[in-house]
Amino acid sequence: MTSNLTEHQTLALAAVLDYAAEHGHTQIPTEYTNGSGLRLGIWVKNARARHRTDGLNPAVVAALNLVPGWEWRNIRGRSEASTRRNANNLRHLDAFVAEHGHASVPQHYKCDDGHPLGQFVKGIRKGRNEGRRTPLMDAVAARPGWVWKASKKNRTVTADGTITLNGEDPFEERVRALRLFAHQHGHTCVPRAMTTATGVPLGDWVGSQRSMYRIGRLSSRHIAVLEQVPHWQWRVNAHEARWFDAFNELSAHVAATGKSLPTMRFIAPSGHHLGKWVVQQRSQYRAGQLRESFAALLETLPGWTWNNRNDTFDRQYNLLLTFATEHPGCHYPADVQRWTDRRRSEYASGSMDAERIVLLEQVPGWSWLTIRGKVPATSRKRRPSSTRRTTRAALGKPMSDRQRENIALLTAYAAEYGHTRVPRDYVTPDGVRLGLTVKNLQDRRASLHPDVVAALETLPGWTWWKVAAQATDAALAALDTFIAEHGHAAVPADEVVNGVPLGDQVRSWRVAALAGTLNTALMRELETKRGWKWTLRHASRASVTLAA
Repeated sequence: MTSNLTEHQTLALAAVLDYAAEHGHTQIPTEYTNGSGLRLGIWVKNARARHRTDGLNPAVVAALNLVPGWEWRNIRGRSEASTRRNANNLRHLDAFVAEHGHASVPQHYKCDDGHPLGQFVKGIRKGRNEGRRTPLMDAVAARPGWVWKASKKNRTVTADGTITLNGEDPFEERVRALRLFAHQHGHTCVPRAMTTATGVPLGDWVGSQRSMYRIGRLSSRHIAVLEQVPHWQWRVNAHEARWFDAFNELSAHVAATGKSLPTMRFIAPSGHHLGKWVVQQRSQYRAGQLRESFAALLETLPGWTWNNRNDTFDRQYNLLLTFATEHPGCHYPADVQRWTDRRRSEYASGSMDAERIVLLEQVPGWSWLTIRGKVPATSRKRRPSSTRRTTRAALGKPMSDRQRENIALLTAYAAEYGHTRVPRDYVTPDGVRLGLTVKNLQDRRASLHPDVVAALETLPGWTWWKVAAQATDAALAALDTFIAEHGHAAVPADEVVNGVPLGDQVRSWRVAALAGTLNTALMRELETKRGWKWTLRHASRASVTLAA
């Protein structure tokens, strides 16, 4: 039977067997390419399609039926596509709620990008009418202002395109406004003076509901409805009320400016010293005195960080890197020059972290000498930062059970992926937000116990600086793109991919490896790349061979 197979089919069938042996299934992703460069995912997809129309070579059919775990349907691919579709629909529904304040979508409604949101909502309602219940239906029903029965009678479209609900019970209208507030802010501590855009005095109403509950004058139906509102709580003490007032002001500041880091002296329109309040939250967090629920809310703000010092370095470093890349050989702007002079002084005093040294040396044209070619003078006004860090770390609390669990999770992640550059939004199967955990550990280095620091630094690829991890991830992604396009990893010196100077980066990796300073986990990861060679001579020879 094998005599009826072409050479390409024989190679593809062997590759399918190898994939099944390695992964335990044959649901091969469409974009999958094996180590020999064979686009196996495309081949398998085409084989299944031809089999449905009886157009597949019978010898191939017989051979595939002998592959362990072979399925003629791509079940996993369909499941993944359905998951992506559902997420896209929910994202558009959330945008509708944010714009209109409810989820009562007309059946013919289309979003600005042409997405048929009305048809999706119609399908959800139809499913319920037919007696079905799915997790997707529950997720839709949890959106603020969702109604199962919708018609033109309970909706009005105004001249500006806003869709409002008609004839709504005042209590239901206020609950809908409260759900929207909870959905947007992550809590239900509404400022007392808040009035919605439609004129609902939401702050006063929420306060009155809590007051009537305390004196037993709230109906059981209203109690049940309010307790279904996400984040609802009946009692809010004075401290919580003040905290949420400040948090709401910070949220408004973020919405207006796009920044969650007001200056130390910033005062909100209400007269609240918001800059000092932010500093206090960071101090309490480092001391372990901030509630986890408060910390989680702050971390939802765009750009929030627990360590302003790290963010300042990252921000200034990115400005320096951008300028040096776009204007090679030019003098830096005055503010960038002052910052680089301070970094040179820090380096000369021996107090600079090793990873910052590596980052600065990657800047095109960087020199540790001043613009006049001199070694910068060290400052004597302050004790070196490394000494301060050592002193503070020595006072840190011993390793807690929770930290041990986090380190164990990081160890497992490193064993699976070969590094600890955990994406910010990564969540473990047990529900632990490991990406945020890594970010918080990086921000709190100064207050961690030496045992915790030592345990983290033994993990493959661990770094204390987020900008280094981000730069490495971007460079590796650019390398994957180059390999997929060219079939080898012999990157030309002047190659730039997606804005990443890949040629320079690959050269620096090879030089660091030869010098014995390249991270071991990164070395292992690079060695898994198709066509990767540590010497440029071998890499060039490989590219010529592959091209031929």
